[in-house]
Amino acid sequence: LFADDIKLYKSFKLVYSDLQKSIDALTTWSKGWQLSLATDKCFVCSIKSSRHKPTPTQYSIDSAPLKLLYQVKDLGVIIDSQLNFRSHIESITHQASVRSRLTLKSLVSRDKDLLTKAFCVYTRQLLEYCSQVWSPHHKYLVDRVERVQRRFTKAIPLVRHLQYCDRLKALKIRSLEHRRLIADLCLCYKIVNNLVSTELKNHLLAFNYSSTRRHHLKLRSQPSQSDLFKFFFTNREMSSVKMF
Repeated sequence: LFADDIKLYKSFKLVYSDLQKSIDALTTWSKGWQLSLATDKCFVCSIKSSRHKPTPTQYSIDSAPLKLLYQVKDLGVIIDSQLNFRSHIESITHQASVRSRLTLKSLVSRDKDLLTKAFCVYTRQLLEYCSQVWSPHHKYLVDRVERVQRRFTKAIPLVRHLQYCDRLKALKIRSLEHRRLIADLCLCYKIVNNLVSTELKNHLLAFNYSSTRRHHLKLRSQPSQSDLFKFFFTNREMSSVKMF
């Protein structure tokens, strides 16, 4: 259940009545404090594997049925029912492409250092916001995000004749895929060292171990056959650590 400021979550292991009870409790609390809920702004999003078709379960607030959506925008990230984030990537790449073109048109100078700093300040942030959540694993989505930086660097006169990897070295910047990997590792470090408030640490670390050679900071991955959890952040960190 999503609202402007309130979110309720129900695990797939729980039954329908659990979330409905939470909704009823929220409704009772709002009436007690005379805070009316905007029912037309409330909706339900079901996140399931592509192999299992979402079963539309009807939830309600004061007998008013809630809309069932398969794609929602929460804190600037478009979340779909299968967690492939294709719609989000299409949105941010479109915005970043428009902004990069405006940057090239607005600046008369073609100094490579100036253009690189302008891209990093005004455009790259659009392609990196909350990347730990939506980081793609499909090659066509990875290329789609990288294409924005590839086209911008291609427009810089002094380095346009170079290959993309050589252009990045000449401009002293990293690829967006590499930067997403670093962002994942930074968040992993913060979670392991309790620098952020999250429950992911229980899924990220293997606390139950028998070998005396292991330590309490050993990462683990949870096997999954669907993309819904196979490339989740906690599973993705195992491959990230191996790459470094």
